[in-house]
Amino acid sequence: MNDRTVEALLELNRRFYAHLAGRFSASREHPWAGWDRVLARVAPDSRTPLAVLDVGCGNGRFASYLARCRTAPVDYLGFDSSREILTFARQRLGDAPPGSLRSVRFRQLDAVADNLDRALGGARFTLIALFGVLHHVPGFENRRRLLSQLGRHLKPGGFLALSVWRFDREKAFASKLLDWDRYNRTASAPIDLAQLEEGDHLLSWGGEIGNPRYCHLPGDQEIGRWVASPELGCPDRFAADGRSGDHNLYLLFGRPHPGLC
Repeated sequence: MNDRTVEALLELNRRFYAHLAGRFSASREHPWAGWDRVLARVAPDSRTPLAVLDVGCGNGRFASYLARCRTAPVDYLGFDSSREILTFARQRLGDAPPGSLRSVRFRQLDAVADNLDRALGGARFTLIALFGVLHHVPGFENRRRLLSQLGRHLKPGGFLALSVWRFDREKAFASKLLDWDRYNRTASAPIDLAQLEEGDHLLSWGGEIGNPRYCHLPGDQEIGRWVASPELGCPDRFAADGRSGDHNLYLLFGRPHPGLC
């Protein structure tokens, strides 16, 4: 996928979140069941301090979850590309960090368009969370590069936890699919359809056909190529979330786990 198409897809999603930030944030209030399993693996002792990077933090609900379920201090940094969504994150956490959150910082940062290594500097984290994010990252090489970059910011013994949204398993999936050609007929920045990759989709949300978002659904082969990164070990894998219990596929990278690759 060329840079022009990547930027066009990123801009498509920027418009989505700018227009629907309030409604979208209101629909994202509850923690995911899979987070309990991630925390049980990353820090089974709730008294262990954590340094957490929350990539694509949205309205800060993972920070709120950590504040409630941890007893040891948590130093938290969340970043998101949407200025509008970050407004709700800052409102949620307020001026004084609640619960176990010793420090809370939010930054506007785009995981694809911005230089993460430069932005993060020498910072290292016990847990890097990438929940509900990769489906908005256009281009296989960008997805793999992001995982490699984040792997370099793990502390020794740290973990990178990501979720893959398997939206094709939802009953409403077919009704949310929008036609790329139809979108291009009225788009200010049409998408070069020849540049799209397998699994790239255009989805409506909440009946808002006029404000679609770009979402990528990776296949097993692509996921297998993600885990070949030298910065990451062999991942634990499990499914969780949603009414069916398999709404998301989780990959938890950390210490090599024999037999799980």
